[in-house]
Amino acid sequence: MDKIKLFFNPKSVALVGATDKEGSTGKIILQNLIKGKDRRAVYPVNPNRESVLEQKCYPTLKDLPEVPDLVLVVVPAKFVPQVIEDAGKVGTKSVIIISAGFKEVGSEGKALEEKIAEIAKQYGIRIIGPTVWVP
Repeated sequence: MDKIKLFFNPKSVALVGATDKEGSTGKIILQNLIKGKDRRAVYPVNPNRESVLEQKCYPTLKDLPEVPDLVLVVVPAKFVPQVIEDAGKVGTKSVIIISAGFKEVGSEGKALEEKIAEIAKQYGIRIIGPTVWVP
C-alpha cells in the first residue's frame, strides 16, 4: 500500500505542462490543484512561463525547491520520456501521464511507451498513464 500512497495523498505535486491557455488540460488541472494548496505544495512546470494563474512557474523539475511526491504530465507525447527521465533524476517515484499519443496511435507511440517504461524501471518510478502502467 505504501507504494501507491503517493498517488492518492501526495504532500507535493508538480504539473509539467501547466498553462493558462483557456480550455487546456494543463489549465484545468492546475486550477483544481490550486484549490487543494492548503493540503499540499503545488508546482507548475513550464519552460515558457514565469508564472501561471498567479503561481510561480518553474522551467523544469530540476528547478523545483523540493522533490515532488507526484508528477502529473500533460505535455505532448514526444516530450514525455524526457519528463520521466527528469523525474527519475530528481528522485520522484510517482508519475501520472495524462498525455495522449502512445500505442493507441501506432508504432511510434508504442515505441515512446516502451521507452517510458524502460526509464521508469531504471529509476524505480511507478507510472499510471493512459496506456502505460509500471508497477
